[in-house]
Amino acid sequence: MLKTIEATYKRLCDLNLENEVISTHSILENLTNFQLFDIVNKDYNPDFELPFNSSYEGDPSICNVVLFSSTIKLENIQLVSYSAFFGTIEKSSDSKFIGKFNRSEYLGDFYQDYSSDIKETIEKESIHFEKELRDKGFIVFT
Repeated sequence: MLKTIEATYKRLCDLNLENEVISTHSILENLTNFQLFDIVNKDYNPDFELPFNSSYEGDPSICNVVLFSSTIKLENIQLVSYSAFFGTIEKSSDSKFIGKFNRSEYLGDFYQDYSSDIKETIEKESIHFEKELRDKGFIVFT
């Protein structure tokens, strides 16, 4: 867990947000999101297995990249980071999938205050990153 917190702090420093306060509750609530900071931008050998939930209804076996967004609530702002995980995806049950990834890549992030509707911005940014990945020839799991 210490590596996860250190990776999160480094990410916040990179964005000049290290002075933003985060509650203990928010840390525990977002621990999975924070863990992405620790594992992204790496090659994996053997493959890194990551279970996740999705309402995706297509054939996951044709996809070769999953786009993840992670929202972290700080005292005054919300931070959303995007990462792409490359590899294979299998369906394990109705809404559960398992990714077997050989590498991951940090794509970018944005932050905004609580007065704005973040859902709309997340959707817009997700579409932007999906298009970038498709333009590079990837089949994106959405």
